[in-house]
Amino acid sequence: MGMKNIASVLIVIGILLASISVFGDLVGLSGRAGIGATQFLGIDAGVGLILLGIGLLTVSRSDGPARSERWSNLLNRIPDPPPMFWVIAGFLAVYLFLFISPVFFTKPSIQYFTKYIPDAYVTHIGFDIDMTMGRVGRWLTTGNSPYHDLYYYSPLTLVIFAPLLLLGYPAYFTFSTIITVIAFIACSLILPILMSQKKNPVLILFLFVTGMFSYGFQFELERGQYNVITFALALFAIYLFHYHERLWFYAYILFSLAIQLKIYPIFLTVMFIRDWRDWKVNIKRIAGLALFNVALLFVLGYRLFLDFVNNLTGVQLAYQSSRREDLSIAGFVLDLTTDGFGIIPANALPALTRYTGLIEGIFFLVLGLCFLAIIVTEYRRRRQGCNPHLLLIATIGMLVIPSASVDYKLPLLIAPLAILLSDLDVAKGVWRKRLSSALIFIASTAYWLTLYPFTVKPFIISRNFPALFVLLISSTLLYYSREDPDQERQIR
Repeated sequence: MGMKNIASVLIVIGILLASISVFGDLVGLSGRAGIGATQFLGIDAGVGLILLGIGLLTVSRSDGPARSERWSNLLNRIPDPPPMFWVIAGFLAVYLFLFISPVFFTKPSIQYFTKYIPDAYVTHIGFDIDMTMGRVGRWLTTGNSPYHDLYYYSPLTLVIFAPLLLLGYPAYFTFSTIITVIAFIACSLILPILMSQKKNPVLILFLFVTGMFSYGFQFELERGQYNVITFALALFAIYLFHYHERLWFYAYILFSLAIQLKIYPIFLTVMFIRDWRDWKVNIKRIAGLALFNVALLFVLGYRLFLDFVNNLTGVQLAYQSSRREDLSIAGFVLDLTTDGFGIIPANALPALTRYTGLIEGIFFLVLGLCFLAIIVTEYRRRRQGCNPHLLLIATIGMLVIPSASVDYKLPLLIAPLAILLSDLDVAKGVWRKRLSSALIFIASTAYWLTLYPFTVKPFIISRNFPALFVLLISSTLLYYSREDPDQERQIR
């Protein structure tokens, strides 16, 4: 059917719809006297169809060959918007779904998020840093080991935090909050701009600003945690290692400090490899970092070292969290086999529980395959330098592998995602354009889902692990959808 015929049909339908709406009372279609809201809706819709038909009819009368060529060019340009377009599209979709809808459409009065930061047994702001300082204080005054419960930070952490006792509460909470904000600016804005090859700050600034108001960052500040500080140290170390090679010593010191503070930055060790083919140098470097960090665990003696190791391994082997704000694979599988997120029949859950280990193993396997796939590809293509896809996957690993992992670690995603997305150009080739655009939209949408509290999310996605898993898969596929298999270049 030609455009002229389509226009004629729209005009006829519009006239019929408007006419029926106007004369509905005369033929008994309305149950009340006068023209009501339904009739006005029909009139508006009919007039809209008539105007659309007239517009199409006008276009159809223009010169034929040029017209068809223009329409073809217009359709071909639909998948061509830059990556920024798809990132913002994902943001708007999630914004409508998780902010506009729960705030304005679920209650008769406007209510902003209340109690969306988990309170549980927390009695005051800065609860986590206060608990840490309490353990440090008892260790200094009594000499007893602080590793008698879920405290599993390294002995060096005791040394670093001890001077804060001179400030007292709430002064040390205020101090940690100020340092956390500074660290957030450094690792979510300054370092991504410095590490971005395309030097496109617009997308980085967008992710930074939205991250400042995110649920995860507010959770970090409210608890007095120091994940952002730790990650800023690790990312700064990676930056020095790849972009200022002469400062390698400071890079190793900063990275080791990050590991001692939170342990999980150890997953970022893969970022301290410049050339995957130079395996002798790589082995020496990784072995040196490992020996140095093991030595730091003895900073307060052999007994505290054993207490720390026993406590850490005990937590990782036995701890499982049923809290909605837990990010780990173990916590997600626990919920999956306990309540099935409301989608698995209750009578099937006992049988599913028997396969808990297998399900966890599958998730770990997928994560490992994503790691390995990019590393092998970098090795085969002789790539050198900092790979943003590998940085993002390593960061996701830091969030989901530990058995105790909480939502206040979510701000760590901002920098790797900003570095990755800001370096993307419009892909070449029709299928690459379409695929990469879809993957950018999926990856960014998964990330935007993590910015909102679990209290406004559907039960099935109330945990952030599904979003992180989707981000993992989509970012890995994005690496291959935009890469030329025969291209051998250096990423500097």
